[in-house]
Amino acid sequence: MVFEQSRAQNIINKMYLWGGRYLIFAIPAVVVGLFYQDDISHIKYFFIALVVIFLVTTLWLLIFNSDKSRVIEYGLIFDDKGVCYVEYGSKKTLEWHQCEGVVVTSARDYPRVITIKSKNKDDIAFGYYVFSRKQREAIFRHISAFLPS
Repeated sequence: MVFEQSRAQNIINKMYLWGGRYLIFAIPAVVVGLFYQDDISHIKYFFIALVVIFLVTTLWLLIFNSDKSRVIEYGLIFDDKGVCYVEYGSKKTLEWHQCEGVVVTSARDYPRVITIKSKNKDDIAFGYYVFSRKQREAIFRHISAFLPS
């Protein structure tokens, strides 16, 4: 069974990660600027740069990551031997007999992470929003079906 991140889910995941990371810096800058009554028009350049970087990355994936040269951006591959996590073509495999379970960080934690725990501490970790809700539910079902009792 293969679970692959959709293009729409990739955009949602990027917005979640980038928005949280960069807004943390932007909000204090705006508040300080307003407090000191300084001109805060330079902050717009920060947001423009953020949007441009986001759009360029997304367009690159749309244009160049297609057809024969296509790379799986994020994916999970399940088979009888174990689970393999794919991130932009690089793979990390965990055999079922090494798997201890799944841990999902709290909704209060940022960023939210799903970790497939390994006995030898070679865990597979990926962002909570890498896969859609339906995919996450199916992934949890697959993992629990293969876990040793």
